[in-house]
Amino acid sequence: MKQTLFITIIIGSLLIPTSSAFGFLGFGIYGGSDQINLSETISQKTDGEIISEVTQYPFDQSGSFGGYLYLDILPVVDLEVEYQLTFGMYDYHFRVFEDVTNNEISNTGKQEFIWGKGSAYFTVRKKMFGAGIPILGGVKFHTGGGLNVHNSIPIMDIKMLEDLRGEAELYDEFNETTMGDMIADYMKENMKTTTGFHVQAGAQVSFLVFDVFLNYRYTLAEIFPGKPGYSSLNLMLGLGF
Repeated sequence: MKQTLFITIIIGSLLIPTSSAFGFLGFGIYGGSDQINLSETISQKTDGEIISEVTQYPFDQSGSFGGYLYLDILPVVDLEVEYQLTFGMYDYHFRVFEDVTNNEISNTGKQEFIWGKGSAYFTVRKKMFGAGIPILGGVKFHTGGGLNVHNSIPIMDIKMLEDLRGEAELYDEFNETTMGDMIADYMKENMKTTTGFHVQAGAQVSFLVFDVFLNYRYTLAEIFPGKPGYSSLNLMLGLGF
């Protein structure tokens, strides 16, 4: 309900006329945090009385960094482009055991693994209100929305291991050294492309040619199955002219 209300307010605010922004060009770098919130999942495959199982432990946050460029050349809105790299660590556990006796054939214990994606955001944003200081700069608050595209690597599950090892070897003992390079190659070859929509709200503080932005964004893109979107908070530093 809160997410729906937030999106409605942002879209509605874009239709309200306001005065133009201060500069006409800005660029810089930024860092932030995405609230992913993946719960623990267990995936299995059975061959007779032998079960192969992967447990992916909860994954709730990831860090991001990137760069941005904005243009304030239109009379009503600004145009903004961002490219972002996002990464996070999570744990998984691979186990092969007999169904009836629970006798273990292989058990890796808890292993740490990395997840990541590259994203591009195209945003139309609009100043809602602000205050300026002649020559020195000022502060303004804005809302916006737009399109995004993401290339993400898959999360570890039983399908990934089956693709890597082959169905015949899935139930054999797990060799971590052998699997390391295979997993890295698999990630590159099986990146997932997702497109979506986003809304955001934030504040911009300008002093001379320096810009500082603090933006809250909600991204509607199903990067993970069953997860329609996620929120993020970004701090952006750059130059504006």
